[in-house]
Amino acid sequence: MYGFERVAYLEDCEAGLDEFPTAAMQRLVQVFFISPKYLQEGEEKASIFQSFRFSYEKEDCRRFLEEEFQPTFLCQPDFHKDGLTYLVFSKCDEGYWRMIKSNCYGSFYSNGGGKDDIHNLIYAMLDLNIRYSRARFLNFKQAEWETLLRGCWYNKGMLGYNGAANYEAYDIFERWYNEAYERRSKLPEFKRW
Repeated sequence: MYGFERVAYLEDCEAGLDEFPTAAMQRLVQVFFISPKYLQEGEEKASIFQSFRFSYEKEDCRRFLEEEFQPTFLCQPDFHKDGLTYLVFSKCDEGYWRMIKSNCYGSFYSNGGGKDDIHNLIYAMLDLNIRYSRARFLNFKQAEWETLLRGCWYNKGMLGYNGAANYEAYDIFERWYNEAYERRSKLPEFKRW
């Protein structure tokens, strides 16, 4: 991934015997969405990973969908209280699992901003003629939810969630998607699939 010709060079960098090249650091930022600030300052409490804009616009959602990332909603452990969820885009690219989470959480129980954030994904999916069934919805345990909040969560291949589907979130998303589709279908410029 880094383009090093010798494994020993990487080992020397990791051991602090040699400096990690700027190009390799840029590759980490590009492929794994590592925060440049974390790489430069290495603070323990800093977010390790970057996030994408989820509030107020659909453009980041659209960009990741166009790049064939899989949208997955990661639902908080006590989802039944607030319906809180982070949106994560993931895909296997060049043999590496790439994932990036939203900069804030949305809410499936909201009638305001949390709902609007989720609609940003819906509108991006409609723009690209992507069906609602492409999105996944997973329940999360408290320890993982806390790593999401800190910007330190990563899961290679989204593994370990068998049977953890959140069907309540799926049903709400399907309803909101279909309502948005129907509203959009009444517009004169709308083209049906």
